[in-house]
Amino acid sequence: MQSTFKELEGGYGEVKLLHEDDQFYWVDQRALLFRLLPMAENQFIIPGKYALQIVIVKEEGEVTGVNLMYRDGRVEFHPRTSQWAINYASN
Repeated sequence: MQSTFKELEGGYGEVKLLHEDDQFYWVDQRALLFRLLPMAENQFIIPGKYALQIVIVKEEGEVTGVNLMYRDGRVEFHPRTSQWAINYASN
């Protein structure tokens, strides 16, 4: 799953997916950081926020965005806006 994390890391509109220390995180519009739990290769939940599922959207093998799927049936699409890697090397 770790290779998947690197592939998914990046910006999705106002939100971000981040991989750090073998964990995967969701950074929301308020810059709050939430740990993600994988449910499937392309589906995640945030512990404590079970009314929301984050589903990775791919087209022709490329990540194009994420769908936020709410328990009440709402779906919000956030297109991928950037792909980046973060280097935390200490100085």
